[in-house]
Amino acid sequence: MDILQFVTLEPVEQLLKTFNYNEDAKMKKIILIGLFCLLMGFQLNAVAAEDASPKTKGEADTQVSAEIKNEQQELQTMAKETLERLYKEKPELKEKIENAYGYGVFTGQVVNLVLYVAGKGKGVVYDNKTQTPIYMHALRAGFGPGVGYKSIHAVLIFKNEVVYDQFTTVGLHVGASVDASIKIAEKGGAAATAISLVPGISMYQLTDTGLVLQANWGGTEFIKDFELNGEKTELKITCWEGYAKPYVDDFKDLIKKKYDFNLKIEIHNPVDQDEFYEAAKTGSADLISPPQDMAKNPKFYCFTEGNFLLQTPNLSDIPNFEHILPFFQQDQALIHKDLRYGVPYNCGPYGLAYNTEVVKSAPTSWNSIFDPQYKGQYTINNNFPKCNIWISALSLGYGYDDIFDISKLDRKKVQKRLNQLVKNAKSLWDGSANPDEFPELSLATTWGFAVQKANLKGGKWLLSAPKEGGTAWIDYWCITSSAQGMTKQLCEEWINFMLDPERQADVVHAQGVAPAVNNVGDLVNDAEREIFHVGDNDYFKTVALWQVMDEKTVKAFAEMWAEAKKQRK
Repeated sequence: MDILQFVTLEPVEQLLKTFNYNEDAKMKKIILIGLFCLLMGFQLNAVAAEDASPKTKGEADTQVSAEIKNEQQELQTMAKETLERLYKEKPELKEKIENAYGYGVFTGQVVNLVLYVAGKGKGVVYDNKTQTPIYMHALRAGFGPGVGYKSIHAVLIFKNEVVYDQFTTVGLHVGASVDASIKIAEKGGAAATAISLVPGISMYQLTDTGLVLQANWGGTEFIKDFELNGEKTELKITCWEGYAKPYVDDFKDLIKKKYDFNLKIEIHNPVDQDEFYEAAKTGSADLISPPQDMAKNPKFYCFTEGNFLLQTPNLSDIPNFEHILPFFQQDQALIHKDLRYGVPYNCGPYGLAYNTEVVKSAPTSWNSIFDPQYKGQYTINNNFPKCNIWISALSLGYGYDDIFDISKLDRKKVQKRLNQLVKNAKSLWDGSANPDEFPELSLATTWGFAVQKANLKGGKWLLSAPKEGGTAWIDYWCITSSAQGMTKQLCEEWINFMLDPERQADVVHAQGVAPAVNNVGDLVNDAEREIFHVGDNDYFKTVALWQVMDEKTVKAFAEMWAEAKKQRK
């Protein structure tokens, strides 16, 4: 006969938060135990309470496979049986559940071996008003004392609409530190005390054996099952070319293993940063990768009161954030009213590259590119002309405090310098310099992309460090306001995935720019580490990050560039 087990637990989680997967270092140390647990498996089924078989929300408009329908029916049948067992043990709970805002029923088996517990399964919850079932996953991974293999049925009671809505949209993470002391209900029906997972949610347990050696619910995750609910699972990303497509398959595999559903990813590669703003404004993307100065640019302002286009990521769901270089973490571009609205991904200094087979000594100044001997032997950027105005000003002796404000510059003097730069260039490039042109060049302004590609084609190019300094962009991952619930969680999963050492090393290998983190280790070689300043926080302190310029400066720069390009006609 099943015996109702009950636990007393002081609430330690004050807020519901989205599911966070953080690979614990301890887990690596006992990987053999973890693998054994995974092989043993954990099947957790969720069930509903009514005899009728209510339809999933939206089922009338969704073609649900027979397999899914069968699973839903099996869970509902199990629900009835589970609640009947609960009411037999504690009849007074029937009224309590019926008077609550909602409830959920979970049942399955838990593997618990020495210190490691693991599990994976499904669940369903109802609100008492509509009796609409919402199917959930329940994931278990944590550490705690005890040995055993337990079959547990759990009934969750939601006291109010707020906790119910959060549970069924963003899910629930029960922190790894949540431990409970166990009491065994005496035969004859002693008063039961529920586990309090968080304020507003209580839980009762039923076991097959009548004995629970421990009741550690730390590390338990409850998340929505999109497939059983007949909902689409899609992530829409607008990002620069190369930032997403090479990594989609690996990310889909991660999500499948972790959440047990097949994710669809839609990617759009913009031509200009205007498209990031439009994607955030229209909600056509959940995740964007703009340069750091876009969000506060008057033309693309994302923080209009009452209509924010971006939202704050939950950094506890992005554990790799801690490995981002301090210089990048301290950048204020995506900080608004002390809240963060983006996570640094990579950094591209607008550098001066040189062909070591032609230029025997590293150029030490931006003035090198203005040397008449290099006329027709260099290339510069076209679609971010402000960078050329900045280096023209730097070559004339202006500092970082001057170059972002036209009122601090002698416009005529800088215009003359800019005209010379543009007139004598062999070519102007958009997006990235053309590495196929590099054998014909001596110098190039570049983010670094082309240097990497040119060297892969047999070139011998390096990046210099002009004494006047230089400018640099940081591309951020930003979550748009349209990403809600599980979609926002998937955005955070993606950001954490892209900050992984393997993907960050690929920022160097595939993109030819600097990674944001400091822990890529031996995944890059010494030459790459030097060229792209990998993990070199002190170097990045010497560059000027792009700043938002006032409208007067933006207008003046546009006019100056238009005038300079006339020199090429």
